[in-house]
Amino acid sequence: TTEIYTTHYLTGQVTKSNFKTGEVSILAEGNESQSGWGLYIDLTHNQLLACMNAPVSEIGPFFSGGPSPTSAARVLSFDLTTGAQVVEWNLGGGIIGNAVTADNAGNIYVSDLIGGGVDKIDRSTNEVEQWVEFVLPFLGGCVFDGESAIYVHGGFPNSSLVKIGINEDGSAATPETINL
Repeated sequence: TTEIYTTHYLTGQVTKSNFKTGEVSILAEGNESQSGWGLYIDLTHNQLLACMNAPVSEIGPFFSGGPSPTSAARVLSFDLTTGAQVVEWNLGGGIIGNAVTADNAGNIYVSDLIGGGVDKIDRSTNEVEQWVEFVLPFLGGCVFDGESAIYVHGGFPNSSLVKIGINEDGSAATPETINL
């Protein structure tokens, strides 16, 4: 593909850029009540998944030792053809959804920067659950391996990669740390 998608950290605006034509368009308008973080292109559902968090005015103080944000973190899905918002899932307050991925069944996984856990959204029921309570502090990226596990990266001050297998019933297997 020749298209890339980006979110604006200060407003959550989602843009689509085409490398061949140089065209840039706004997929979703932003506002100062949210901040944009991780994105995932879900070709199976023809959707773009976007992590939206509390505004920077709430997140900034947290990184300086202040309280956790109270505004709800969310995952929004946008139709890749029309740009229309399809679904919004509320992850709740007190977390920062950092990265997002999906498995072959369409379940969505979101890494929580603050709590170090992983939330799971079941697309068949639209239910959100804390899938893994704690993996690493300052949890960053997450990716599905295409088969049966989610890999998350994080840790401060030491960096680690953690494999979390997906059990037959959809629950999380015991996380396996891979020190880098």
